[in-house]
Amino acid sequence: MVDQYTRIFNWKGNQQNHQQQLQQQQQQQQQQQERQGHICNTCGKIYKQRNALWRHFTYECGKSPRFQCPYCRYRTKQRSNMYSHIKHKHFGLNIYVIDLENNQ
Repeated sequence: MVDQYTRIFNWKGNQQNHQQQLQQQQQQQQQQQERQGHICNTCGKIYKQRNALWRHFTYECGKSPRFQCPYCRYRTKQRSNMYSHIKHKHFGLNIYVIDLENNQ
């Protein structure tokens, strides 16, 4: 009988220790994520600023490139990247963007 009670006590003690360890690990992971920044739940990308995560989730994550260069086949998800592309690759030409989503 004593052996049976000892086993139950040890099992409960081990179970409590295990639960405490899991809670500590979860807290550590949460703290690490907070230190790293804001994480996209869809793809796992990490951003330091919350607005960058919002922009990523709204315009980029899982979506095809929205902007196309009027002079070549280059496409990108951000308008600013397209302006930079045209400025450096098509020097001297008018800078404008074809928005495939809004047909502009």
